[in-house]
Amino acid sequence: MARIAFTYEPKDSFLSRTVPAFKLLYSLLFSILISSAGVYEIYIYAFFIITIGAFSKINLMRLLLSMHAMIAISFFIAITEWSNTKNISSTLSEAVSYLTLLLLTLLFMATTDITDLSASLGHYLEPIIGKSSWRLASNIMVTLAMLPMIFFCANTMLMARRSRGGRFFSHPFKNITSYTISLFLLLFEKAQVFEDALLSRSFSNTAPRRTDKASFCDILALVCVVLITIAIFIIRSAS
Repeated sequence: MARIAFTYEPKDSFLSRTVPAFKLLYSLLFSILISSAGVYEIYIYAFFIITIGAFSKINLMRLLLSMHAMIAISFFIAITEWSNTKNISSTLSEAVSYLTLLLLTLLFMATTDITDLSASLGHYLEPIIGKSSWRLASNIMVTLAMLPMIFFCANTMLMARRSRGGRFFSHPFKNITSYTISLFLLLFEKAQVFEDALLSRSFSNTAPRRTDKASFCDILALVCVVLITIAIFIIRSAS
C-alpha cells in the first residue's frame, strides 16, 4: 500500500488539471501555514485537505491508514509532546499537524505526474534562473520518482521476511540492522537500474520540455491562494 500512497493516480478532477508548478507552490504555502498553525487552527486545515481530496476522488484517509509506520511516528510525536507539556490540546495538535502535512504530501503526489511537474517547473522558472531551471526541475523529478520506490522496497522486504517467519522482536537490534543494510543495498541497486533506464532513453537534465500553459482559472486560483495566505498571516499577527 505504501507504493500506492506515493504514486500518481490519474483522475479527472480539477486538482489533477491544475498546473503542477502552481500545485507545488500551493503545497509549500500550506506547509508553512500548517507548521505555524495554532492549537485549533490545525484541525481546520486537516478537514480542508481531506475535503479537497474527496473532491479530487482521492481517499486520503484510506491511504493514511495503510501507512502504519507513519502513524506510529505520530504516536511517538504525541508521547514526546505529552511528556514535555502535559497538555492534551498541545499533544493532539502536534500529532495532527504531522498527519496533516502527510495528508498534504499524499494529495500532491496522488494528483501530480512528476514528468508534468518537471516540465512545468522548468518552464515557469526559466525566466528567473535561466537554463538552470531545467536542471533543478529534473533533480526534483528524479527525487520524487525515488520516493515511492523507497516505500515499495521497504514494504516488499518486510513482507518477504514475514513470509519466511522472520520476526523483529526476537533479536531487535540484530534484525533491524540486517533489515536496514539489506534495504539500502536494494535501493542502491534500484537506483542504478533507474539511472540506466534514463541513460538508455538519452535523458538530459538540461533539455527543455513542453508543458501546457496556465489557463485563466489557474491564474485566478493562484492569486486567490496567495491573497488568502497573506490574509491569514495578517490576522495572526493582529490577534
